[in-house]
Amino acid sequence: MDTGEIDERLRVREPCGQNSPPSDEAASSDRLLRRTNTTRKRVSVPRHRSGRRVAVLASFVVIVVAALAVGAFEALRFSGGDQHALVVGDEPMTATKASGLYPVRIDDKWGYIDSTGSVRVEPRFDSAYGFFEGFGLVSMGSDFGYVDMSGALVIQPQFGYACDFSGGMAVVANLDQGGNPGASGYIDHSGSLVIPMQYEYALQFSEGLAVVGAAGGGSSFIDKTGRTVLGSYDLAWGFSEGLAYVEEGSRRGFIDTNGDWVVELEAAVVDMSSFLSSVAPFPGSSTGFSEGLMALQSTSGTSHPAMGRADKGYIDKTGAWVIGPRFDHACNFSEGLAAVGVRENGLLRWGYIDKTGAWVIQPQFEYTCHFSEGMAVVGFTENDYMKFGYIDRTGALVIPIRYWQAGDFSGGIAQVVEWSDAYSGHPTYIDKSGCVIWQGR
Repeated sequence: MDTGEIDERLRVREPCGQNSPPSDEAASSDRLLRRTNTTRKRVSVPRHRSGRRVAVLASFVVIVVAALAVGAFEALRFSGGDQHALVVGDEPMTATKASGLYPVRIDDKWGYIDSTGSVRVEPRFDSAYGFFEGFGLVSMGSDFGYVDMSGALVIQPQFGYACDFSGGMAVVANLDQGGNPGASGYIDHSGSLVIPMQYEYALQFSEGLAVVGAAGGGSSFIDKTGRTVLGSYDLAWGFSEGLAYVEEGSRRGFIDTNGDWVVELEAAVVDMSSFLSSVAPFPGSSTGFSEGLMALQSTSGTSHPAMGRADKGYIDKTGAWVIGPRFDHACNFSEGLAAVGVRENGLLRWGYIDKTGAWVIQPQFEYTCHFSEGMAVVGFTENDYMKFGYIDRTGALVIPIRYWQAGDFSGGIAQVVEWSDAYSGHPTYIDKSGCVIWQGR
């Protein structure tokens, strides 16, 4: 669908009297896109200033995806004879939480602004990321550390690899000669290494526990002292709403924090289609429950269903179907709505359903994302490239389709990438009316 064919109700004026990017900016961005083989996958702008961290994260994702794709998940679900597959996907672009500070790039350095666009932390970092639990991840040279809300370095740059804080802990690691993370561990808010760097990989803490991988294989759950409390499993993902997906031998399903099996799946294969954003843009999903429901793929009749079949639906925490499998793609619920994709005349279109499975926003978009602060990113193809804007909960396009990338709203503002930003690497921030509160420069 070309943006010229968008329903009339989606046509709104340009925000704050702004005009479309001039043709020379579009041409420059087009050349940049072709030169770098940039795909349609949307990533957070600041991360381009730290290529090594991006490469590390990408390598880890590839390893996990490959492991998931190879395994055939076959186990009996106690609640019935239906079969399912987990639906997973890439995260949407987002650089900030509602912390009150947002990373910006001025010339070649990064600092922070507040929600009014005023500079609160002068740019002096080589990269800067959003605040989590009062700490902002920054880099100076090749090392990562953390700043507080005043911009003071409270944990000195010393780690070759570091993540945002979650549950009072952050994953850190040093890099080997190839630029890949070595053994991983955890620091606390003081910067102390409270769990040694001893794991093949380490995921963020969620609901008091974190998944770690042993060098010899297998995944376990540890507590904040580093004590192994659950596992080892062949594969494990973090807890979400009291349940975590695990694989153990022939068993596949969800356990509670005591390690008891709550939902067992008869047969499951990972639906990889949400990872194929280099081919077509898909919104993110995950292997966890959200607002009491979990997107699964029915595999009744075959243990290896084709990608994109109309067989995705939602189960509750008992394993019972709440919304029967009838969608081509299904993503997590957020603010009472979930993005789902269906094929119409051979074309995949996205819309939103409520928890009864009823359409709230009819399928019409080429890309959708979850709702955040009452707004969701949607996209259409324009001149062979995907561009993005924002809808409200009625489905009305309130910020026009104009951005190269677009992130979630947080604290009333969102980070976007205009054509000129894509060339320069400087993010812009807008408010919910579409007015620019910080222009990338």
